Amino acid sequence: MVLWCLRQPVKSRLAGSPGTPHRFLETVAYPFGVSDDETPGLAVRFKRTVLPVIRTLAGHMLVAWCPSELVLLTLNSLGPGQRGLSFSDAPTETLLSMLFFAPCVETYMMHFIFVALRKGSRNEILVNAASAALWGVLHFHTASWGLHAIWSFGVMGRCYLRQEKTSVQRAIVITAGVHVGINMLSFITWKLLNV
Repeated sequence: MVLWCLRQPVKSRLAGSPGTPHRFLETVAYPFGVSDDETPGLAVRFKRTVLPVIRTLAGHMLVAWCPSELVLLTLNSLGPGQRGLSFSDAPTETLLSMLFFAPCVETYMMHFIFVALRKGSRNEILVNAASAALWGVLHFHTASWGLHAIWSFGVMGRCYLRQEKTSVQRAIVITAGVHVGINMLSFITWKLLNV
């Protein structure tokens, strides 16, 4: 039966016939969905699996980075907070830690913060706002007194909460990817400005 179904054109499989479990066979034969071709090629699989992740990463990175970087650059030029370590003076190990290691650790911490905050409230907006405020306090050592971190961690928290509905592992990986991207964009910006 399965071999017969796989030999039939796609259109006849989609139509199905009474008593034919065509939906089950479709999901077994085509786990990435049915394309117009007989079998989905690499381009179709890429389009359905990788592109949505890239869109999610890029969208959240830009929405989180642009306003927070504007706040950070503005407040850094006014100089209200304490001066932190500049990218120009940082050794390579510190840069690698700031760009890659810290976002992964902070994303795991975000997971546990959400678990703890959900014990007090199930409202996602309140939980995300409390988490973002906490991350602002934890980033108090910057020139913007942590104000830039509130927005970016609010966006990353929203990303985490949305992806967590699919799986916790996916939420951690995608949110860590967004965080690494934000730090890379900040690094490039600050290097170009020689700050």
